[in-house]
Amino acid sequence: MRQSIGFALFYFLISGQVWAAASLPPDLKITIPNPPAEVEFGKEVAYQFLIENIGEDSSNDVSVAMGVSAEGSVVSAESAVGTCEALVFPQGTKVTCELGIVAPLVPITVRLVVKAPEVATTLQINASVSAQGENISTIGDNETSASTQVVAPPDSPVDDGGADDGGNAGADDDGAEAAGGQGGCSLHPGEEASRPGLFGLMLGALALGLLRLRARPMP
Repeated sequence: MRQSIGFALFYFLISGQVWAAASLPPDLKITIPNPPAEVEFGKEVAYQFLIENIGEDSSNDVSVAMGVSAEGSVVSAESAVGTCEALVFPQGTKVTCELGIVAPLVPITVRLVVKAPEVATTLQINASVSAQGENISTIGDNETSASTQVVAPPDSPVDDGGADDGGNAGADDDGAEAAGGQGGCSLHPGEEASRPGLFGLMLGALALGLLRLRARPMP
C-alpha cells in the first residue's frame, strides 16, 4: 500500500514537472509593420505598433513606451485597450500606454500620430514593451524603431509659355528698333522703298527735257 502511494506521488510530481517544462512563459513582442519612409513638411504621419504575446501564459501589467525625437510633435496616441499618456521633454516626447493583460495570440494595436516640422530632418521613433513582475523569456524582440525622412513638397508646375512668347516678341521689337536706329531703316519698308523710285522718275524727266532742248534746231 505504501509503495502504491509512493508511486502515485512520484507520477504526479514527474507529470507536473513535464507540464511546467513544456509550457512556455509569456513572451512579448513589438513591431512596426510598414513604417512610413518619408513625410512632407508640416504633414502628419501615423505609426502602427503591434504588440503580441507569443508565449503560452498571459502577461500582466504590460506597458508600451514610445519615444519621439524633438523634431516631431505628438498629435495623438491611441490603444485598442488601456490608456496612453504623453510627456514632453526638451530632447523629445515620451508616450506611455498601459495595456494591462495581454493574452497569448491576442495582438494589440497602438497608433501614434506625429506632426512633422517645416524643415528637412529625420523623425526618430523608438518603442519598447515590458511587463512588470514577469520573467520574459526573450527580450530581443521587445524593442523596435523607425526613421522617417521629412522632405519638401514637390514644386507646383508653372505655365510660363505666355511670358516667354511676350518676352520674345518684345525682344524682336527692341531688335527692330535698334536696327532702325543704326541703319536708318523705318518700321515701314514699303513706304521708304517708294521714295527712291519717285526720285528716279524725276531725274529721268529732267534728263529728257535737256535732250529735247539740245535736239531743237537753233533759229
